[in-house]
Amino acid sequence: MHQINTARAIGAWVRVNGWVCPGWRRPAHEVPAGGLTGDHIIPRSVRPDLANDPSNYGVLCQVCNSK
Repeated sequence: MHQINTARAIGAWVRVNGWVCPGWRRPAHEVPAGGLTGDHIIPRSVRPDLANDPSNYGVLCQVCNSK
């Protein structure tokens, strides 16, 4: 389910914004096609009940997501 929700979040983001990372503590920036990742906004360890909630998925590039 996580992979499906991630793909949906990325797809929805790209349809509206293109291949642009919204940035994490840095300005938004373009990334190459396929360069976005999705992850939980509120970690599963904090809110396991939101683990599969599509509204709890955010989109960032790999660099921003690892910060």
